[in-house]
Amino acid sequence: MLDQGRTNMPMTNEFIKELQNVTTEKQIHEFLVYLISGLELDYFLLKVSFPISMIKSDFMIIDNYPQPVSQLYQIENILKTDPIVDYCSKNHSPIFWGKVAPSELKDINRGLFPVNQSGFAVPLHGPMASFGMLNLSTGADKPNCDHILSEALTVFQIVMPYIQDAIATVRSESYDHKMQLTCREIECLTWATEGKSAWEIAHILGCSERTVTFHLNNATAKLKCTNRYQAIAKAILTGVILPNS
Repeated sequence: MLDQGRTNMPMTNEFIKELQNVTTEKQIHEFLVYLISGLELDYFLLKVSFPISMIKSDFMIIDNYPQPVSQLYQIENILKTDPIVDYCSKNHSPIFWGKVAPSELKDINRGLFPVNQSGFAVPLHGPMASFGMLNLSTGADKPNCDHILSEALTVFQIVMPYIQDAIATVRSESYDHKMQLTCREIECLTWATEGKSAWEIAHILGCSERTVTFHLNNATAKLKCTNRYQAIAKAILTGVILPNS
């Protein structure tokens, strides 16, 4: 296990430098494997959702669980009913699994995990309504289990912002560049979110109504939407258009 001297800032800075070079999901996986091995943790599960509409989301799921466990966790969508997920959706501070009633976790896990685990979860709340969590665990019967988890939490609280930046980088690398709108298309769509008609937007921007309609139609097509209203919702959720600060 990393001793007290190795969990200091120089060690943490080493992890941060590694994260700043991450550009793929595979590299995030490799980094987390490397990090938990140094902290004597056994398993991790990173799940992040990226809304693309009000009812659909893309997901990034990275873990080192044995394959059958990983598949069941995804196929059965257990995370939707996990009390830890419910906590993370409403809070920003980490939570130790012991804070949740053992009976609730038992009902959720249903013997899927390979060991009697003890761990903690770190909520992730990112831009454009993205939400996720990082679960980290070790065998509950491991010597000094509580100390291992406490030391690990200290490190992860420092490096989590950099992990989120790495997730954002990977997401942007895989993002559909055809969805990128021109400045004029964004302007027209932004004014449309204010309830302005094409005629009103034309007067605001000093162009013809036909030009505004052209830009709005282009934006709708690029966002793979069927109408302007769907395009507005998708553009807001995906961060294509942002409110003025």
